Amino acid sequence: MNTCRAISKSSLQGVCCATLALILLLTGASVFAQSSAADWQQQVRESVKGHRLKPALETVERRLAQDDTDLEAHGWHARLLAWIPILDRLVSGQLEVPEHALKNALANTCRNCSRVLVGYLSQSTGKTRELIARTLGELAGPELESELLSLATDPLPEVRASAARALASARPPLALPALSALANDPEWFVRLRAVVGLGALDCRGRIKPLLHALCDANRYVRQRSAWVLARMEPEILQILEQVVNTHDDYALQAFISDLERSGEIEKVVDALDRHLDAPSAEATMFHALQTGRQQLSKTAAAGVGPGAE
Repeated sequence: MNTCRAISKSSLQGVCCATLALILLLTGASVFAQSSAADWQQQVRESVKGHRLKPALETVERRLAQDDTDLEAHGWHARLLAWIPILDRLVSGQLEVPEHALKNALANTCRNCSRVLVGYLSQSTGKTRELIARTLGELAGPELESELLSLATDPLPEVRASAARALASARPPLALPALSALANDPEWFVRLRAVVGLGALDCRGRIKPLLHALCDANRYVRQRSAWVLARMEPEILQILEQVVNTHDDYALQAFISDLERSGEIEKVVDALDRHLDAPSAEATMFHALQTGRQQLSKTAAAGVGPGAE
């Protein structure tokens, strides 16, 4: 009887050990599989970050050979197969497609990973470089801040304008100096893009470059700057004072006109009433308007004055 019990106990221990070994084996395999999955995704991301799309594709294809049911791998496979032919042929000059259609194709295929465009941008020149830059300007986010700062000093104006557009979504401490510099660019459309970007930033530091842009020689730049400044309600009175102190009649006219369009003019007049004793707020605004309009009339009659470039 004791012998039977000993045998039964020994068998039970053997079964438990075998079960435990199987659990450990399965757990180890699961951990290894998870680690392997994480490893290949990390390799792909590093390759894409370094603009090495073909090595990234090879990594994905090896993963699919291991596990054809991996949906993440299939997603990467589809994206890379879309990116490589279009961008390779575009940079090599072998892709003859209308620019609008090509830009839409690039935007759609690279929307979730705009970083791939940076590598091809460095390989391209002329119109192709401008096209890739415009697409990057639409798609780039804060993760490409350092690359955008580099593009902000690019020799091509179209690339600088695209960088200005994308910097609107960057962190203000980094974007403000770059956009302020671009607001002084020799090309008016780069300055315009910079003013639009400054308008998107949430920081007081943007007021100074916007006031400078309000005195720009190009009317589109002035108008956009006035549009932004006229909607900065908490600082409207201070901004009005600074606009008057520019002694630039075109800047004053643009700002007051946009105050009227934005519906803020009544609030400004009421605020002036509360802060000014004499002359009245209405008289102050009227005098500012009259001065600006008289100067505009004189300049127009003389046939000179700032306008669109």
